Amino acid sequence: SGFHSNAPTASEILTITVDGKTTTYTVSINEATVKVTGLTLDSASKTLTVGGTTTLKATIAPTDATNPNVTWSSSKDSIATVDNTGKVVAVSAGAATITATAADGGYTASCAVTVNAASNGGGNPTTPADITITGTTTTTADGNSKSTATITPSQTNTSTVKDNIVKIGNITVTAPASVLNNALGDGTGLTLSQNVAASSTQTAAQAAAEKVNGTAITVIDIKLSRATATGTEAVHSLSGAVTVTISLTDKQLAVIAADSNAHIYYYDTDTGALTDMNATFDMTAKTAVFTTTHFSTYVISTTKATESTIGVTYSSHVQNLGWQGSVSDGALSGTTGKSLRLEAFNIQLTGAVPTGASITYEAHVQNIGWQKAVSNSAVAGTSGKSLRVEAVKITLSGLDGYEVQYRAFVQGKGWLGWQTTVNGTGIGAGAIAGTVGQSRRLEALEVRIVKIGS
Repeated sequence: SGFHSNAPTASEILTITVDGKTTTYTVSINEATVKVTGLTLDSASKTLTVGGTTTLKATIAPTDATNPNVTWSSSKDSIATVDNTGKVVAVSAGAATITATAADGGYTASCAVTVNAASNGGGNPTTPADITITGTTTTTADGNSKSTATITPSQTNTSTVKDNIVKIGNITVTAPASVLNNALGDGTGLTLSQNVAASSTQTAAQAAAEKVNGTAITVIDIKLSRATATGTEAVHSLSGAVTVTISLTDKQLAVIAADSNAHIYYYDTDTGALTDMNATFDMTAKTAVFTTTHFSTYVISTTKATESTIGVTYSSHVQNLGWQGSVSDGALSGTTGKSLRLEAFNIQLTGAVPTGASITYEAHVQNIGWQKAVSNSAVAGTSGKSLRVEAVKITLSGLDGYEVQYRAFVQGKGWLGWQTTVNGTGIGAGAIAGTVGQSRRLEALEVRIVKIGS
């Protein structure tokens, strides 16, 4: 007898009789497998700005292939990442290749992605939305000027922003349109504001400035917030740098002229740490200019004149960030609040350093322990090995009448107390900043040279 089935997968009974002898068979009928024969992407190349996204579409041939699954990968996740839906996110400037791979047959297709850094100047927006900004200035109850600017997307080219410059009170922010658009995201508007900081913040900032032998002139809040469908949220970090210009008053200029050494610091209200923004002060133009990638509280400060011109500069190699710029005389090097390990550092004396004077330092490194002491800008720690610095010791030699003070920001503990070693005590006697035997990363470091008795 015969059999047939219209089902894609089924079984039938086949009975065969020969010379009166019957044999029965069970026959399974399976659907034929349709193999993948090719894979294509909807784009062979894409150009993005840092923070931008795009979604690639993969097409399997034939369209009725039994297994149409595709996996995604990036040749450089540090430049651009891709998820399992083909969504690409631009991380940093550079080039990366996004590849789709068919689960059946291993066929591949690629898209070359170029990521451009956000422009630091004015000009046309690098993302689709134009920008409209309107500003207002009000006077608060204490007589201070509080200024705000509302930033909204515009569907026309009638932007009220010239070269993406936002002026609020005595603060001017020059921001690439791409940075503002990335900050806006899917929100309905941004508000940029500047105001004199609260009195409690001013008091705390003054105390922080005194730790670096400074005096706070002004403490200001420069903040950005985003309006969404559910409310308002603060925007702290930006996708690129913006330039901030502060117009200085005659009173501020007089204080700066008297002390002759002015700084603008980013003030971390959570930790009390100061980060020097390396601002440029123009006494003729009456301005102070610096660049930043976040909006927060800033301190205009002067450094008190001292009898000594001996100072110290230092820099840190930080996880995912690499070598940071040098800071000096008690400023923060590294990061806080980002859970990033400090991997290496160097320190150097500055100013009228006597012949033969040196600063010597030693790092306790994960899996290594205490390394050999080094001096005068040599690197302590490691780079490219993903090993954390856990503790440091520092001392001076050939610098009579001085001591070195230093402290560490440690994982799970925050800022530990200041450690001090006096000239000539030797690195072996140096007090430890950080921890040993606790597997805790050191995240930031502050160092200063102090004249004994000052």
